[in-house]
This record gives sequence, C-alpha cells and structure tokens, in this order.
Amino acid sequence: MTGSLQFKRYIWLLNTVYAAGRITHDDINRLWRGSSCNTDHELVYPRKQVSRHRKYIADIFGVYIEYDPHDHSYYIENAKDITENRLQKWALNAFAVQGMLMESKALKSRLLFEEIPSGHRYLTTFIQAMQTNQVLEMSYKGFTRPEPHTFRVHPYCLKVFRLRWYMVGLSEEHEEPRIYSLDRIHALTITEDTFTMPTGFDGLAYFKDYFGTLRNTEVAPERVRIEVDAHTANYIRTLPLHHSQEEVEQTPERSVFSYYIAPTFDFIQELRTQGECLKVLQPQWLADKLRDDAAKIVQLYN
Repeated sequence: MTGSLQFKRYIWLLNTVYAAGRITHDDINRLWRGSSCNTDHELVYPRKQVSRHRKYIADIFGVYIEYDPHDHSYYIENAKDITENRLQKWALNAFAVQGMLMESKALKSRLLFEEIPSGHRYLTTFIQAMQTNQVLEMSYKGFTRPEPHTFRVHPYCLKVFRLRWYMVGLSEEHEEPRIYSLDRIHALTITEDTFTMPTGFDGLAYFKDYFGTLRNTEVAPERVRIEVDAHTANYIRTLPLHHSQEEVEQTPERSVFSYYIAPTFDFIQELRTQGECLKVLQPQWLADKLRDDAAKIVQLYN
C-alpha cells in the first residue's frame, strides 16, 4: 500500500471515531465496507491495523484513540484538549473536509477553497526536523534578494497565517531567530547535525502580543481601542482579531473593542481593511497614522 493510501486510512479512521464519539469495531467494519477509501473492497478493517493506525494518528496529529473493553468501543481520549488546541482544531477541520471529499468526490466542484501557495510541500521536512531537532540547510529567496541564498537554520515552530505557512527558526548566519515564508524556499535538506531548543520556547507565547507574523520587538504592546458600526461588530465579534479582544461598549449603532497588542504592520493592515467602518480611538499615534494614510489614498484619486 502506498504512503498516500495509508495516510487516507489514518484520516478516515480519525474522522470516523471523532464523528461517532464512541464506536465499536463492528461499526467501523460496517462503515469501512461502504467507504470510497476502501479501494480493495475489504470486508473488515482488521483490529491489528486499527491498533497500528491509532499509534500513527497519535504521532502525527496528537490525537489519542483509546479502546474501552467494557463496551468494546473506540473513543478519542483527549477530545477536550482538541477543542482547546487551535492547531488540532484546525488540522481536524481540514482533514474532516478532506475525508468528506474522499467519501463523495461529486462534491468537489461544489466545495470551493482558496488556493494555498506551494510552500506546503516542505511541511513534512520541517516537521521531521523539528521532531529530532535537526539542523536544516535552506535555500531561500526573500523579496529583497535577486537570487536565492543558502544557509543553515534551526527550525523552532511553524505558523499558518493568511493561507501561508511560516517558520520561526534560528539563522546560524545571523545568530538570532527569524521568520521565513515557506513559499519562498527553493530547496530544503535535513542535515545530520542537531541543535538544542531554547529552554522554555513556546510558539504561542512568541506571538502572544502580535497579529500575523511580523514580530517587531521595537513596537511595544499597548492598549488599542477601536470603534466599529454594528454590522462590522458582528464580524469582529464572531472572528476576533486577537485573543485579547474585549467588547467594552455596545449600542444598537456601534461597538468598541479593546486589545492589548503590539500595533505592527500586519495589525495596521488588518484595521485598514475595514475602511470607513472602523475608527481608532486609542492610541492617538495609531489614529493619526490611519488618518494620514486615508488622506494619502484620497490624494491618489484626485
């Protein structure tokens, strides 16, 4: 069986147990017989195979499928952790959709997705290197360079933002962590050398005070307050701009949201997308910047 077909089985088993909550082996067999993933038309999903695939699913996704001998059912042991872990929720949602597509190929033309840049092809290499703390040799072409540049990097963590994958890693050349976009990589090789992760490094904490991927330590976190109309508030309320978001005022016409965040370029760009529906109340320098930028835009059209 090819790696691709094997991986589809992992996704199928994970989605099946996750959707059921609890499921017996007999029910797994029944569903497997009718699955489009069952290309060999097998009558059973062997128990030994379920056991092996449970281990692979735990290693790949961090999801633990356990067996309860009392009612002979399989269940996800850390289901609560999944709902609180953004990465696992994102991965499960993505693979749930992929699983549904595998089961009903006729829906492919009716489920439309934004195209993700090609950087995803390096994900497996990065994850392998991160698991064993191995140094990578990377050929990378930033937007300011005419040609790709090859150097060694220690991969610390991966982050997805605006449908692009980014890697935080220590550049041996610059001796400091930097952020790299995976779709700008031209070549990537795992070396035999290993590195030591910084004590206590936490990717979530690394980006805690920031929006997006531009982590500028020269911009200090501060209190930001914005005012939006009631229609825009519905969108911001259901899809918060930042984990620190609080709705501090609400009327039928408007709402005020408060954040503790470093107002870097990424965050300012996000505020601009709301146009005339959003006004910065605090800090004053940020309000002045958006006002001046708006004036420059008006000049372009004059």
